Amino acid sequence: SMELRMLCLPLRLQKNFVLHSMQEQKFEVSDVFNTSFEKEYEKYASNIRLLKVAHHIMSCRTKEMGAFVYKCEDCEHESISYCSCRDRMCPKCQSQSHHEWISKIEKVVLDCIHLHAVVTVPSELNPIALANKELFYTLLFQTVSEAVLTLCHNPKHLGATPGMTAILHTWGQKLDFHPHIHMAITAGGVDDENNWVDAKRTKKGDVYLFPVKALSLIVKKRLLKKLRHVEKIGLIEFNHDKFTSLLKEADGKKWISYVKEPFKGSKGVFAYIGNYTHRSAISNSRIKNVTESHTTFQYRDYADKNKQKMLTLANSEFIRRFLFHTLKRGFVRIRHYGIYSVPNRRTKLVKARESLNKDSQQRFAEKSDNKKEEKFVLRCPCCGGIMRKESVRPIYNRMYINYIHNKSSL
Repeated sequence: SMELRMLCLPLRLQKNFVLHSMQEQKFEVSDVFNTSFEKEYEKYASNIRLLKVAHHIMSCRTKEMGAFVYKCEDCEHESISYCSCRDRMCPKCQSQSHHEWISKIEKVVLDCIHLHAVVTVPSELNPIALANKELFYTLLFQTVSEAVLTLCHNPKHLGATPGMTAILHTWGQKLDFHPHIHMAITAGGVDDENNWVDAKRTKKGDVYLFPVKALSLIVKKRLLKKLRHVEKIGLIEFNHDKFTSLLKEADGKKWISYVKEPFKGSKGVFAYIGNYTHRSAISNSRIKNVTESHTTFQYRDYADKNKQKMLTLANSEFIRRFLFHTLKRGFVRIRHYGIYSVPNRRTKLVKARESLNKDSQQRFAEKSDNKKEEKFVLRCPCCGGIMRKESVRPIYNRMYINYIHNKSSL
């Protein structure tokens, strides 16, 4: 609950939290599902995964998910904290995972400049991707990583193996289907003798790894070739004539990619990518209104100078767009390549870190201040004492949950 969220903060921050909470978002994705999913049930009845996602979103932090009872050590005041669903499609459950991932990845990655790369595919391939999600995404991961490694190994460019973290995004600002890969790439790499090689600089002083146009062309050529191969051996579920026509159209399109140095160094890259990886297709803060039939949400129009605009969709269309970003359970959205790949972390990555610290002339990313983190404890709203969990496992007895809830509300 909001009360428990406030009490988890240090006392000096609780006043600011109360002021901020007065402006908190009123509507959530769960409101759309609770309002309209029952009417749309028949459309998704055959897909157990989508039904589970919808159920988790509607039940998250409610009595149905169970609750923990917290009791004050001093005055014995009791409060209820409802459990979350922990589904990666749920907007309420990804904030903690996001911060944990950022802390974990910062211990692995090198303390050097990272470039932010984005590789997209034309919309002509969207029908094929929607019908063969996991296969298409796997091929996209393979193609992009191979293209980057091929270009970096070329002595004309870097002549070394970089570290790469690739992350799959499937949505655009309007919840439309837009599969693309974000990558964080080290501005340098390890050569055959395990020595660190810095990326070159342009006359303007920008980091240069490889020509971006070459990346787009290689991805285009190799992905289309892989798609034709898997369709030939029968792994693609799609009409053959339509498949051939779409690939021909995609081949005639210009594929867009870009590589640039972020303003905030390596931490800025991973913080940005982590925001999308550990959140659902849309955050609750963007939902501005929910009615019995329509949902209005905020989006950023990149084609119009990044202006903030409003879009209203029928609830059925909002649910449809939201759910087609769902992946099979266990599908990995974050993958590491080059010296960041798991097999290389104890060998090449160790050598790279040693060589980087000794020989590199790179501008290192700024390190965070070594301030002691405040310990967050749950404080009693009555006396300010420390509140502790009453049980290790959540409670599902609704009568008892209601009793504690009514008791704490008095």
